[in-house]
Amino acid sequence: MRDTATMVNGFDMESVDALDPELRQIVKRRASLLGPAYKLFYANPVRIVRGEGVHLYDADGRAYLDAYNNVPSVGHCHPRVVEAIARQAATLNTHTRYASEPILDYAERLLGTYPAGGRSRRGSAPCAAAACTPRPTSPTPAPASPTAIPRSASSTACATAAS
Repeated sequence: MRDTATMVNGFDMESVDALDPELRQIVKRRASLLGPAYKLFYANPVRIVRGEGVHLYDADGRAYLDAYNNVPSVGHCHPRVVEAIARQAATLNTHTRYASEPILDYAERLLGTYPAGGRSRRGSAPCAAAACTPRPTSPTPAPASPTAIPRSASSTACATAAS
């Protein structure tokens, strides 16, 4: 059975030896480092090396129209998006697991674009799926706090990354 049985346009690792040597090495390295959850597309995987505007470019310089990678509205390397990402990464780069206000500010701005400010009749944020049901009220134990990085090391890493 193909390892891509549920992915119609997926690459079948059983055919890796048919790839040109350079791409074969990249695909094997990718599989060993990322594991089977990360699927490649296409029978002959495309080696994308950069993106600009609405195009992706492969290692040979061929352009591909990109209407898939979450960028069709602004494109790859849009100067305002790049600047916003750099500014945020230089400030804080984390997920939503912590009590941090920037994600709340963003959620309020985003919900403000919806009718009625994005609130349901009950006053809560809209549910993403029509079949959404309330979550159980029993608390789940919080994970242990992460190890803090000393401020000097953290600020040096951010300054280096921002340069």
